[in-house]
Amino acid sequence: MGFYKTLFILGLHLAPAGLAQADDFPQWRGTDRSGVIRDSVPIAESWASKGPRVSWESETFPQKCGYGSPVIAGEQVFLYINWRSEIKIPHRRISKDVLRRLNWFDQEMMPPDLLAAMEKARVELPPKLLGRALEDRIDSWLEKNLSEKNRGWKNAVSRRLKDGPAATPLAILKKFTAVQDHQFPSEKSLEDWFKKNGIPEKLRQRARRSIPVTLDAARDVLLCINLEDGKTAWKYSAEGKLEERTGSSTPCVHQGKVYFLGTTHAHCVDRNNGNRLWKTELPKGGGPSSFVVTGDKAIVLARHLTAFQKETGELLWEQPQVRGRDSSPATWKHGEKTYVLVNGDGKRFTCVDVQTGKIAWTTSGGGASSPVISGDIAVLHTNDDKLGLVAYQLSPTEARPLWNIARKSRGAASPIVTRDTVYLLGGDEALCVALRDGTIHWRHSKKVEITSPILADGKIISIASGGRQLWTLRASSGAFEELSSSRLAGTRCSSPAMADGRLVLRLADRLASFDLRSSDGS
Repeated sequence: MGFYKTLFILGLHLAPAGLAQADDFPQWRGTDRSGVIRDSVPIAESWASKGPRVSWESETFPQKCGYGSPVIAGEQVFLYINWRSEIKIPHRRISKDVLRRLNWFDQEMMPPDLLAAMEKARVELPPKLLGRALEDRIDSWLEKNLSEKNRGWKNAVSRRLKDGPAATPLAILKKFTAVQDHQFPSEKSLEDWFKKNGIPEKLRQRARRSIPVTLDAARDVLLCINLEDGKTAWKYSAEGKLEERTGSSTPCVHQGKVYFLGTTHAHCVDRNNGNRLWKTELPKGGGPSSFVVTGDKAIVLARHLTAFQKETGELLWEQPQVRGRDSSPATWKHGEKTYVLVNGDGKRFTCVDVQTGKIAWTTSGGGASSPVISGDIAVLHTNDDKLGLVAYQLSPTEARPLWNIARKSRGAASPIVTRDTVYLLGGDEALCVALRDGTIHWRHSKKVEITSPILADGKIISIASGGRQLWTLRASSGAFEELSSSRLAGTRCSSPAMADGRLVLRLADRLASFDLRSSDGS
């Protein structure tokens, strides 16, 4: 190792914890929110059939708890999790759903002649009539006896006839009508009601199996994990609500603080120890959007564009006309002014003055993808089939269309822009086009869906095939070139992060780190 390289690495280790290092990936899509890692260490072009070496796996966490992506800052990995759990509940509630599983129906609402005919047919059904023969008999009876105005009763009658002579007596079912949506304070009080009303044991068992005894719940959790060994350094936990899909914000690390959007509050914690610095209730709730910090403001799409004072969490302004949930904002500086750009709902791409929150202009766009800014050009992937991938020339008063490529996609994956080339790995293809005029260099069919890729050391790294594949391409406009492909147990929505050649991915119930560094790198 050379003398100057030794000094450089020593300098990184001695850098204050609040400062980002050159190879950090501290926020959504990296240092400049473009997915590009500049001055990357050498990355291997291929690896064994089993894939790259797994350096570590983190502690496990519950599945189906959001799809937030990891970020990396100063040898630490940060991940937000909508940490789901089950809470035991003492009460027992006879909901309409429980009654439906008991083949209950509202007798008072059924026409009396239909009720009588159904009960007569039910007791006359031969007990040994089963399977296809029973279904054919019921279908024939329904065809003959259900008038057009009684068609809404088809399912209830069919279930009752299938139970045949063994069906629960109407008098017993009627007793359940009186307790629909009633909440018994305990299991014992429910049992007492069963006994008092002569509910048969078989029906009691069916009811017990149908009545929830736990309540799904969740807390908003931020994990800090050591990049070196995958061990948890600290865990911040706050109240939240269960949001299986939308509890998916990616943290933003900025000047020693970590910002993330929870399900009920926006949070800022100390990067070193996880101590809360501020927590602000969200007017409209949270979502998958990720903070961008600029000047004295932390800005995010919390159902609509919202700016917080980054040091205190004070709500500075809201822009209710810029709505969205999945996309994350980007910043653009023109002269001395800074703007925030949002690919939001309503097929709109909007520019907002950071200081005032006022809209500067709005044009066509829309979708879950985040815009990527290159100088005064914005490139965005939209959910509008006719607009598709589009580039705009930006000014403080308008966005002038440069080119677009129509394509069918849900508009979720964010593009990569590097020098004069745009790469998009989203939907059912990988696409490479010229930034200046949208000329298509190449396109390749591949199911890459939602996750957003990384570009490092001239290679594009992505998750493909619904999270089941780690995929690497050559970043070249000359021709499509696949470098490697290996099996993976990842998720199809979360995006990768990388620092110093170490790739961190969110799997179904944990994080994993993969060493992608070239063996001959030094």
